[in-house]
Amino acid sequence: MLTVNVALVVAALSAGLPPEVPGAPGELRGQVAGADGKPVTRFTVNGVAFEGPDGRFKVLTPPTGDFRVVIRAHGYAPNVFHVQGASGKKLEVPEIRLGAGEHMLGEVLDAETELPVQAARAALADPQKLDRLRFVRPESVAPLGVSGAGGWYEIRHAPRGLLVLVVGAPGYLTEFVEVNTRQPLPSVRLHRGGTLTGVVRDASGAPVPGARVLAVSQ
Repeated sequence: MLTVNVALVVAALSAGLPPEVPGAPGELRGQVAGADGKPVTRFTVNGVAFEGPDGRFKVLTPPTGDFRVVIRAHGYAPNVFHVQGASGKKLEVPEIRLGAGEHMLGEVLDAETELPVQAARAALADPQKLDRLRFVRPESVAPLGVSGAGGWYEIRHAPRGLLVLVVGAPGYLTEFVEVNTRQPLPSVRLHRGGTLTGVVRDASGAPVPGARVLAVSQ
């Protein structure tokens, strides 16, 4: 990594450009409390564990760009929010409340037969960068729900607000549905995938072995 950084600086100097020096990270501080206002003494912030009687935490943020913060504690719904990175700046969040969240029921059906789909997996994910969720396994922000014989599943401790419901089952295409967890979940209909065949060729018309082909829904 050091060699690469030095090479970039040398290239910038040879081009007559001032080298870009990464800024110092910022800092995010806050206090986590329950719905009753009392401090939550054990929790995690982006996977880093904190424990203390006052419920306070401190984490570093990137110098620039969007920084996603996920606070989790046992028995509470996660709290997900975003802050903008600022080099060398200290951001204070006076109090972050955690609640029990929503208890939600949902239904998964076969799009063709309207019959219940068993063993479907339903997760709630952060809607930020929705297109990225289609290619990368989304991080669940609530316990996973699995449908039973009647196609029904439940999700407990769901954060309140606008999220994306990600539903998949063996033999079906994954569905991404925008939902408001303050409202009842819609029935999700899963579609079975078709088959596409073809040949990938280069500019000269020769076959290209090992090419990866991806079909993306509109």
